[in-house]
Amino acid sequence: MYNLIYIGKATYQKREDFIKEAKESGVNRCMAKMFIKNLNWGDKIFVADYDRPIATVYGYFTVDSINFSTEDRLEGFHDELNKLLSVEKEIKPEEPIRVYRRCGSYLLKQQTIIKNSISDLMDKATNLELEMEIRVKAFISGEYHDCPEVELSPLQFSQGLLKVDESKLSRPAEHTKKDKIIGRLGDYQRKQYYRKAELKKGTIHKEETKEETKENRKDKK
Repeated sequence: MYNLIYIGKATYQKREDFIKEAKESGVNRCMAKMFIKNLNWGDKIFVADYDRPIATVYGYFTVDSINFSTEDRLEGFHDELNKLLSVEKEIKPEEPIRVYRRCGSYLLKQQTIIKNSISDLMDKATNLELEMEIRVKAFISGEYHDCPEVELSPLQFSQGLLKVDESKLSRPAEHTKKDKIIGRLGDYQRKQYYRKAELKKGTIHKEETKEETKENRKDKK
């Protein structure tokens, strides 16, 4: 079975926008830890547009990195997590690198090459969260690749990972194994929010974050 995720039209109105960004910066998808735990390094995650009940698959990315994002005041989480892992090497840029995406932006502060499996990594991260009584965002990240377009129907909608029969998709190319990396992200900015009515019209007259939208609604009341 292959894993599949949908790319939201609210953020990427055109497929080409996502593909261009993914080829330049890779894919970085926030996901529930219970889904991430079941993945392995190098797994291929297919991406698709969704128009109920049809999913149109057009590419995939490999799971090369698991990134964790915390508020600045919770930076200690990353240091404590590294102490629990089998670390091969730490890579820290002179200055944090700002990465801009339509689905959100963040600072890449550090990367750590580890030997642990993803399951072991997520167990340790989850236990540390409970111990520190904090919440940490987790992302799966990796290099994007095109694949022959395939329509799958009927298929249900999900914001997480869907399992798809291998026979329904073209077999992806084999890729050179990469280092197992965890990333330290900071100053994560949430994705832009668009109203469904605006999307149907094909024009977006105002771009606002979810937080801004909530505040606007409060003001109107």
